This record gives sequence, C-alpha cells and structure tokens, in this order.
Amino acid sequence: PTSTSSSSTSIPPAQLTIVIRNSLNTLSIARAEELRAGILREAEQLSNGHGIDVLMLHEQWAPKHSWTVLPMFEYLLNTYQDTGVKWLFFCEDNTEVSLKGLLSVLEGFESSERLFLGHALHDDEPSIIHHFKFLSNPSQFKYPDFDAGWAISMELLKHSVAGLSTKLPTGSFTIDVQH
Repeated sequence: PTSTSSSSTSIPPAQLTIVIRNSLNTLSIARAEELRAGILREAEQLSNGHGIDVLMLHEQWAPKHSWTVLPMFEYLLNTYQDTGVKWLFFCEDNTEVSLKGLLSVLEGFESSERLFLGHALHDDEPSIIHHFKFLSNPSQFKYPDFDAGWAISMELLKHSVAGLSTKLPTGSFTIDVQH
C-alpha cells in the first residue's frame, strides 16, 4: 500500500531514476513492465504528477549489454547529470520496490557525496566468475546484490564514469552482472 501524502519524505521522486534490469524474454519483460507501472503509480500519488524516470534494460540497451550495468553508466550520466536527478536505483524485474520507503532511506544520506547504498555480497573463496580477484582474501571484494536493489549518488556515478573511461573492457566480455 502507498500513501497519497508526500509529507513523510522531502526527496521528490523526480530526484531519482530507477533502472530495472531485465532480459528479453516475455516473462521478464512482463514483470519489468508491471514493476515500472507500480512505481509510476506510487510516484503519481507521492508527487501529484511530477515525474520519475523508470528505465528497463531491454528497452534502452538490448540486445548488446542488456544484462550488465557498467556500459550504461556514461549514458545515464550524460542523460541525467543536469536534470536534478541526485540518485539512481538499480534493481531486478522481480525486486519489490516501495518508492516511498526508498525515498525515505535516501533522504538520510547526502547526495553530494560519492555513495553506494545496498546489500553487499562477497565470495567465501576465490571464484572463476570473478576472475579470481582478491585470491588471498576473496571476502575483501564486495559487489551489489541486484535482487535487493542498490542506489548510487550522482556524484558516485560521475566519479565511476571518469574511472571507467580508462578501465572499461573494450569487448563485450562480462561473466557476472553483479561483478
């Protein structure tokens, strides 16, 4: 259930862009469309019609890179850095999202800082899927749990794009979406 009052959060939905990671199969598309519709309905109630962008991977980035997020960072920065968007939230097509709850969490953090908010996962032992990174201590390497959803500030996105411009692999070789 959602509230029609925006009094419990000072962050308007328009300061957030949501990216739903989904695939090209019909079930995933249907779940992503249902999730987007629910988020847009809640945004309408919270903001009296002020918009929020909810993107789906299969619409923006398919078929190439339609399952990983790093290649889309530059696009997201170029599209949203001067629009008032302060946060980006990434989730799966089956993630349950309470927009009001998400905005309430985000208002507790300073969007002008380089922030990643989410549940971190780590390997208990070296893994080929993560290219055996941190071989001596794999739990040192943390990566986001997409099922739980995760948010980054626009400041972290800017910093990440600057770093990725020199480090992003040139090919389409990506083993794990979360890595």
